[in-house]
Amino acid sequence: MTLGGGVATGFCATKNEDRVEPSDERRWYAVHCQPHREHGAAAHLANQSFEVFLPYREKTRRHARRIDTVRAPYFPGYLFVALDLT
Repeated sequence: MTLGGGVATGFCATKNEDRVEPSDERRWYAVHCQPHREHGAAAHLANQSFEVFLPYREKTRRHARRIDTVRAPYFPGYLFVALDLT
């Protein structure tokens, strides 16, 4: 999927990098975090055994006659966490 000239990618992690089996009780919640700290917050939550999803895209940026490709989150300041609240 391409959006605005960028390539769609994402970050999904658990503590052991194992896929968690889907459960009927587990739901995905949006979690607010500090701006530009999404990746660090996702790493901290994954370290605590939460399944985290942080969608981001490759974005082309032009500054001072230079063209760079940077990762930008689709939802700045938010990430998604799977929780079983029962």
